[in-house]
Amino acid sequence: MLLWPSPLIKEKPLKAAVLFSDELASMQFVLSELNRKDGLTRKINIVGAFTSKIRARAINLLRLRNVECRIIDKKMFLNKRKKISKEKAVEEYLERVLDELVEFEPSLIINDNFGFESVQLAKRFKLPVLECSLIYREGQAITKFQGHNAVRNAILASKRVLQAGAFLAKGGSLHLMAISKKLPLDLKRLANVKDDAEFEKYVDVFAEKFKWNCLGPCMLQALELIAGQRIGFKMNSIYIKENKRWKNGFYNMATDSIEKY
Repeated sequence: MLLWPSPLIKEKPLKAAVLFSDELASMQFVLSELNRKDGLTRKINIVGAFTSKIRARAINLLRLRNVECRIIDKKMFLNKRKKISKEKAVEEYLERVLDELVEFEPSLIINDNFGFESVQLAKRFKLPVLECSLIYREGQAITKFQGHNAVRNAILASKRVLQAGAFLAKGGSLHLMAISKKLPLDLKRLANVKDDAEFEKYVDVFAEKFKWNCLGPCMLQALELIAGQRIGFKMNSIYIKENKRWKNGFYNMATDSIEKY
């Protein structure tokens, strides 16, 4: 008997909690779309947020969107536990984070540059964790760039056409879920950069453009796939439902199709 995957999360609406450090990256676009499209809020509910930085710049933005944000400053927490090993202190910190998240009752965690690997969080919290990263794709090979310097590092690594990739951590594995449309660099402008200040200005401008054109739409696409009960697993492989059939692979936003990875 052929056993097909069952949806990863069946509850409606999808209840997601956001983990971040300072600013929101992919979730800034998602919150904006949720704010202006009533249909999305019936499918996706951001039940709460948590930051590891006491003066995180995104706290006020979340509160304006009526998303409760909890705070336990990671730096302060670890400084108070210098008498124990760093590994033990980090474990205690994540345990405190979990205590806060439990109150939101999420079925999915969104890792928006929280500073911890998504697989580590998925194991600790016993919940699927969704992240969106800058990627460079060449054939079947994918290079990921993460963190606040992702755009800068990709440019310095001579990557010239960038995309965003949504990845889902489940158990001990990370699975590619979706990729965004491509966003090419302005090579003519880059060639005319005269100094470090001009380069940093270009990086900042491109990073903001990338956030709204690639990262955010890719995160929203991934959330809609999960909320629509179109994501399932079989034998530790990810499947996407299309026309009542499950297909192994990832969703390509450029072609609006599912591709084998």
